[in-house]
Amino acid sequence: METAADLAAIDGSETLVDLGTGTGALLAELATRQPRPRVAIGFDRSAAMLARVPALPAPWRVEQASVDALPLAAASAEVVTAAYLLHLLDEDERWAALAEARRVLAPGGRIVCVTPSRPWWLRPLDTRPALKSAGFTLVRARTVRRGYPSLCVLAAR
Repeated sequence: METAADLAAIDGSETLVDLGTGTGALLAELATRQPRPRVAIGFDRSAAMLARVPALPAPWRVEQASVDALPLAAASAEVVTAAYLLHLLDEDERWAALAEARRVLAPGGRIVCVTPSRPWWLRPLDTRPALKSAGFTLVRARTVRRGYPSLCVLAAR
């Protein structure tokens, strides 16, 4: 099964930013892989969720911040992930989060978005139109049916 971690295609020298990291599940998965990001930073607005993030490799970290106002310099990351976040945001919040993701991505950087594709009560969302509107170039999309049926989308800045 192709996951957000697989789509990100990490090369080991990159900085990854995980939007809406929650309990750090994606970061924990990436920590078990080789190669893994040189630096990974998970952002979430919930201190309670961040308190549940497992120990991460140095210099990885998590920070409390809104995904529409990241405390990072422009073009400071090569990869941004947003797994099971964007469908929870209203349209304006989603636009702001994607604009912020584009700001922190270096030219040629990649964004991976994962959203539920069904059932209806999980608020399915196809992120491809929003990514295109935010100035990203779609690279690949795949529906994953195992676990939560999800749409995984890879796009480039």
